Amino acid sequence: MAPITREDDPMGTTRLLCLHGCHGSGEILRRQIAPLAAGLSAHIDLVFVDAPSLSSGDFGWWHEGLRGWERTREWAIELFSSQHFDGIFGFSQGAALAGMLAAVREAESAPLPFDLAIMVGGFTSTLPQHAHLFEGKLSIPSLHIMGRRDSRCAIPCSWPSASPTRSSSSTAAGTSSRATWRSRPGSPHSWHTMPRSPAPE
Repeated sequence: MAPITREDDPMGTTRLLCLHGCHGSGEILRRQIAPLAAGLSAHIDLVFVDAPSLSSGDFGWWHEGLRGWERTREWAIELFSSQHFDGIFGFSQGAALAGMLAAVREAESAPLPFDLAIMVGGFTSTLPQHAHLFEGKLSIPSLHIMGRRDSRCAIPCSWPSASPTRSSSSTAAGTSSRATWRSRPGSPHSWHTMPRSPAPE
């Protein structure tokens, strides 16, 4: 695929790199996000990709203990060297990856030129080797979506990635932020799933 740069896009399309969950794929995330994507502007281009592990019959962006993180990190840097993305959208492990890339972008000055991050049901690495990534506030604006009844990535796991002192949250970036609590329609529980409709006003 030929590289796409900002200069190639005179109409101002916003390109979002979409990162799937641990046992997912680009196509699975495409289906999961379809109800929300249907309401997006035509000027928003969602780009779905597979984790590099899928090509070898494996799964996920990394395994327990973040084994495989370095491979994924180098894959992302290579992707950004050939493609332009305005932001990153991630679900579950993909949301954790979005947060890690935002941190690497600033703490290590990695060549990852994106301007926003959206994270659904994510979490933050607490491994000692990644502590330096979250020592200070990150400047990139971000939106964090967490399920109050999410039993897989509970708020205590997700919330640190949205903390003004540890992440790329809108508060940390010095911009306004908003949180809306709601239950999933038709279900008494909001589990580890993608939102299916816009938040109520």
